[in-house]
Amino acid sequence: DFNSRTDSGSVYIIYNFPHTITSTTTTQSGADVTVAGTISATNSVANISGVQYQIDSNSPTAGWTACSADDGSFNSTSEAYTCSTSSAPITSGSHTVYVRAYDANTSYTAQSSYLSYVYAIPSPTPTPPLSAPSTPWESSSAPAPAVSSGGGGTISGGTDTSVIVEEGAVPFASNLSSTSISSHDTPVGIRTASCGVGDIHQIWLTDYYNKANILASVQNKPSIVALRYNEFQLLKSGGGSVPESSLKISYSPDGITWTVLPTSVVDQVNNTVATLHKIGGYYMITSCGGRLGTGSRLLGTSIPVGTSLGVTDDTSSEDELDISTTRTTTPETFEPPKKPEAGNSTPSHFSILEKIIEIVKNIFK
Repeated sequence: DFNSRTDSGSVYIIYNFPHTITSTTTTQSGADVTVAGTISATNSVANISGVQYQIDSNSPTAGWTACSADDGSFNSTSEAYTCSTSSAPITSGSHTVYVRAYDANTSYTAQSSYLSYVYAIPSPTPTPPLSAPSTPWESSSAPAPAVSSGGGGTISGGTDTSVIVEEGAVPFASNLSSTSISSHDTPVGIRTASCGVGDIHQIWLTDYYNKANILASVQNKPSIVALRYNEFQLLKSGGGSVPESSLKISYSPDGITWTVLPTSVVDQVNNTVATLHKIGGYYMITSCGGRLGTGSRLLGTSIPVGTSLGVTDDTSSEDELDISTTRTTTPETFEPPKKPEAGNSTPSHFSILEKIIEIVKNIFK
């Protein structure tokens, strides 16, 4: 060669685009994402030629999208850039924006040196189910939990009424509708005997889904109805008070013709009267002395009748109706209990009533 040397060769210089990427602004709102910053390559012999971004992938060969130069073009060793998109992923979870640069020799930022910006999309808040609008008659029905189809349980109709539904009694999921009719606001057409104690209670088991009344004819067996009374309701207008031992529950399908329910029992400790009955109609506590036999009607008999609720003094010399017209219905009848056969341990009618008392005590404790 020129120096008369016998061996020669080539020298190769490897150049790797020295530069630094920084971010000054990062924003995200829904699918709109922006990353802005600067590229500095002051030690590079080649100018910056472009900046690119990619979301949720940092593969060097994947589809990158060009960013823009703030001064209009990438043509120096120091540039300001802006990467923006309106179609960023918005699925729940974290998403990462990667940014890289390259120079005039198409030398790119090393994968390990990519700028990254992470944003998160929260999980959607579950929408609560819409509640059905209230209907006018719901205001008079005491809230009660549903009894499952064929199931049993105790349902409260407020402070003065409760119903114990035995398993298998009602073939529908049901609620309890209990409305008290005040003695000062008795609707026209509803009458009660003068021996009534307290208010009338209109009680129905209603279908849980459509609120239809469940008729007694489709109930497989009776439930326990319990009504509460207080000492004030036992007072007579002429003085004295009604003996608690005389209290019974009377029933009317229409609010006019009433029947004393023979299975009535009194819990004087908890001021409660309970009875067995297939639910549906009007119920009230009555005290008519010994003049009413089991199953007798309060209307259509010789019991004085008044149009107001509450107890009045029975001082009439003659037993007569003070309602000009009466309606009669066939009274509720109950078969007398059969005598248990020898060796048969079937409980007596009175032991069943004792169980009712015990259950009712537990309700109101």
